[in-house]
Amino acid sequence: MLSKNGTERHVQETVQKIRVILTGCRWRVTDDLSASRLQAFLREFREQGKSAQTSNHYLRAIKQFSRWLVRDRRLREDPLQHISAVDVKTDRRHDRRAISSEEFARLVQAARTGKRVESISGPDRAMMYILSAWTGYRKKEIGSLTPQAFQLEEEPYSVTVEAAYSKRRQKDQQVLHSDVAELLEEWMAEKGDLKKSSPLFPVSGSIPGGIERKTSKMMRVDLAAARSAWLEEAEDEEERAKREESDFLKYRDSSDRYADFHANRHTFISNLSKANVAPKIAQSLARHSDIRLTMGTYTHLDLDDHTMAIGALPAPPSASSPEVQNRGEESDDDPTSEMVPHTVPQGAQNGARELPSKPPQTASDCTPDDDESEGEGPKLVGASACETTTNCTELHQEKTPCTNMQSVQEAARPGGFEPPTYGLEVRCSIQLSYGRKCFNINECVSSGLGSMMGLHCCSALLVPRTDTKSRFRFRPLTARIKA
Repeated sequence: MLSKNGTERHVQETVQKIRVILTGCRWRVTDDLSASRLQAFLREFREQGKSAQTSNHYLRAIKQFSRWLVRDRRLREDPLQHISAVDVKTDRRHDRRAISSEEFARLVQAARTGKRVESISGPDRAMMYILSAWTGYRKKEIGSLTPQAFQLEEEPYSVTVEAAYSKRRQKDQQVLHSDVAELLEEWMAEKGDLKKSSPLFPVSGSIPGGIERKTSKMMRVDLAAARSAWLEEAEDEEERAKREESDFLKYRDSSDRYADFHANRHTFISNLSKANVAPKIAQSLARHSDIRLTMGTYTHLDLDDHTMAIGALPAPPSASSPEVQNRGEESDDDPTSEMVPHTVPQGAQNGARELPSKPPQTASDCTPDDDESEGEGPKLVGASACETTTNCTELHQEKTPCTNMQSVQEAARPGGFEPPTYGLEVRCSIQLSYGRKCFNINECVSSGLGSMMGLHCCSALLVPRTDTKSRFRFRPLTARIKA
């Protein structure tokens, strides 16, 4: 663990947890490791008063040890791998809450005018609270700050925590609010000459030159002083009784949530959400690897936030709304009531109507070159084939070639025995095709092409065979004519 840049304190705590489990489970050699014995020990551990979160910490420590045994070839497989952690939501012991703006203002005022707590003066505590609530820094990170960690000469103002003191072991730079930077300059000017490398807030024993101090005690004392002053401001006994029943400025509220020093970090992230900061930016400012931790654990919403959110919704339509009345007065005869069809053609405008399909048109002037077609009268285009190219002439129009039978069969294919092709032009109804060209009947028969999928293929219509061996076998129309 030390080779992976783990801190000495973390190593000592992990080793201590492993030793507690080894002693409690009476494991002496690696073969003694048992999942059932570990689960029984952790259950007894929780029954003795330990929280589910503490039980999970011990479980992670021993599973880290068992994984190392496998990697080091001391065990063939990990016997503790399948043991899962306990759901901490069912046993919360020390939940934090976000501090409201009015509570925080009274807290800072009480700290500035208060006495020393844990050898830290009142103005120093007030500045420490402000920094924590406007940067989200933890106790150890606040305790590592020195005068040279701040950049207050030009905007954007910032403060930097070295990687050795950051929880995620990275150098973290946080932007400072302009008002916070101004307060810092005034506070540091009152402190006088400060060494650039000396801690400004010596509250963590993990920092060289620092002393481990109880920041939770500082918060509890300052919150109690602020609450006492707030209760004294009551105008009468009835109002005072209401204030005493409320959770305002309480260190521990009626929901067993705490307003300790780490609650300032919850306040920082909750205020980001109230300021409509994008969740991804809030996650980056909170320096979380998982956004679920940012939005689920550290973001707190109260009744005022819910009220504002509901108030921002549009009002429902009333019974006397003009839009509702206009819709009710519309009749079926009104041409404007017809809407655009569901499938709108490309380029259609609002108010367009779906036109009916065009009826078949006659080609009265379609004159084939053959003399046999004379005197037969007008014919439907596509009803008969033109073996050779002919011309259709109409009044004041240019001559256009008459569509031959082969192209007509491509454009309007018979349903035949094949399912619909939904407009695919490259498909032929039960026929062999190469590109857009279909086989001629004589070519299909002379080429000797066999059946495919039980069907005889040609470019003409197919009719059922008369044999009863298979109901799915067909013969071409030419074969029927020859017969």
